[in-house]
Amino acid sequence: SLAAAMVPAVAEATARSQPRILGHRVGDALRLTTVGSVPFIVLYLLFPHQLTELLFANVQAGEPLRILAAGALFSYLQQTSTGILQGLGRTDLAMRNSLAGAAVALGGIYWLTALPAYGIRGAAVAVAVSGVIGCYLNFQDIARETGLALSGKPLAQSLGAGLVMAFVSYYLYLFCRARFGPSPAVTVAAAAGLVIYFLLARLTRAISRRDLERLPWLGQWLAW
Repeated sequence: SLAAAMVPAVAEATARSQPRILGHRVGDALRLTTVGSVPFIVLYLLFPHQLTELLFANVQAGEPLRILAAGALFSYLQQTSTGILQGLGRTDLAMRNSLAGAAVALGGIYWLTALPAYGIRGAAVAVAVSGVIGCYLNFQDIARETGLALSGKPLAQSLGAGLVMAFVSYYLYLFCRARFGPSPAVTVAAAAGLVIYFLLARLTRAISRRDLERLPWLGQWLAW
C-alpha cells in the first residue's frame, strides 16, 4: 500500500520540480518501511518455529521463515523503492530491476531446491537473495535519477530499538514458557516486544508525531 501511495506523491513533486518535497517524501517512505518492518523481522528471527506452530500447526515451516526473515527488509524496501521509481516516470528501470530479481529467484529455486542439503530452504534463500538484488538496483537508480543521498539514520534507529526488543522478548519468552507453555509465552513475548519497540522508536523519533496522527482511528490516541 505504501508503494502504491508513492507513485502519485512522487509524480506530483517531480512534475512540479520540487526537489525538496521529493526528497522529503522519498525519505519518509523508506523510513516508514524500515521502521515498520524491523519489529516483525525480529519476531520471525527469534521465534520462527513457535510462530508457525502457533499459526499453522507446522513446526517445520519455521526454518524457511527464518531464512526469509533475514532478507525481508530488502524485499520490503524493494517494493517501496519500485513505487518511487514508477512515480519518477522510470517504469522501465522498475521493470528491469524486478525482472532481474525474479530471474535470480527462479534460478535459485530451480537449482537450490533440488539439492538435498537445501530442499525447501533453497527456495527461501533464493527469494531472500532476489530481494537484496532488487533493492540494491532500485536504490542505485533512485540515487542516480534524483541525486538524493539516502540516509542510514532510520535504519540505525530501528535496529537499535529492534535489539532491545529482541532482548526483552527472548527472556520474557523463556520466563513465560516455563510457567504457561510455548504458545502463550510467544504471544506475550511478541506483544511486549512490539510495545517496547514502539516506545523506543517514538523516543528516538524514528516514528514522528505526524506519522502517528496520520493513522486512522487510533492516531489521535497514540500521538504523543
